[in-house]
Amino acid sequence: TILDNDNIQQPYKHLSILSAEGSTYDEALNKIIKLAFDLKADVLINFKQDLATSSNVKTSFNSNSIRTKINKTYTLQTSAISI
Repeated sequence: TILDNDNIQQPYKHLSILSAEGSTYDEALNKIIKLAFDLKADVLINFKQDLATSSNVKTSFNSNSIRTKINKTYTLQTSAISI
């Protein structure tokens, strides 16, 4: 369910700012959902996401090859509230 400011009755209780990382978006999202569930949060607001990439390049002069491994790290942050 998606809520906007009109749907959230005041006052609400801010529980925590949650942050999680994963090698995929779904992995990070599942970690956020688990954290929110453990806190008994009703709603997640102010959802932010970031993707960082890094590459590891290996060259082999004997076989004339280049291998590149790209690592992705998804970071999600949100506020958990109780309404």
